[in-house]
Amino acid sequence: MVTNIDPHELYLSQSIEELRRNYADPPTRSTQVEKILGETVATTRQASGYDGQPVVVEEANVDRIRRRIVVGDLVLTSDQIDLGTVKRYDATTGWMLITRRLQTPNDLMVPVAAVGHVDSAAAEIYLAASRADLRAMQHLEPVDIVFVDSPPVAAS
Repeated sequence: MVTNIDPHELYLSQSIEELRRNYADPPTRSTQVEKILGETVATTRQASGYDGQPVVVEEANVDRIRRRIVVGDLVLTSDQIDLGTVKRYDATTGWMLITRRLQTPNDLMVPVAAVGHVDSAAAEIYLAASRADLRAMQHLEPVDIVFVDSPPVAAS
């Protein structure tokens, strides 16, 4: 699309409207979870911008990530959208309940398989999924997950 470059400007063959229409949304990502050598691995792929073939963009060990998620961690999408913080987390099923920020009053359920990595030092969880990917996954939210608070442990 580049037609000319000079020291201060870059000229393209498409208008700003065409660029917004064709490139505003990132390519759709899909995640497949499978057992590899006894470990649960989530592999996230998206179409290559070169030939459209699937390319691995993220691979995560779900079992390792499952143990690192902490209530209160900040959750960010792959396109750096702040979703909110982990309100509840069920390590057995791998579902996180995210308390949303001001964009919407509704909480969000996100599976651990959508997590790319966890930065424990920064208390941040980075998803392998974009905001658009999460919208496409909305129909996958479980209806049978119940978060049960454990009773407080008495001090001795």
